[in-house]
Amino acid sequence: MTLTKLLVALSESDPTHPDRMARLGFLEWLGTQPDDSDPRAAAEHAVIRLNAFVANAPAVSAFRDLLAQAAAPLPPPRRRGGRPRVWH
Repeated sequence: MTLTKLLVALSESDPTHPDRMARLGFLEWLGTQPDDSDPRAAAEHAVIRLNAFVANAPAVSAFRDLLAQAAAPLPPPRRRGGRPRVWH
């Protein structure tokens, strides 16, 4: 399903469960990505395309939030305590 078709379906969905519909839409979108694609870059691109789509549906807003979370970089790893490892 293309992003445009997905957004139209989300904008026409039942407004009683927008978060559930957004999660289903996100999984649908994620499943259509090629195996060798970078999910973060694809999410950034989808957010840019989504900003051009005008819809006031709660499911579309929740979907936009999920894409923005997926586009955000991961924090750098931190050591969480314990004895530091010493390599000999």
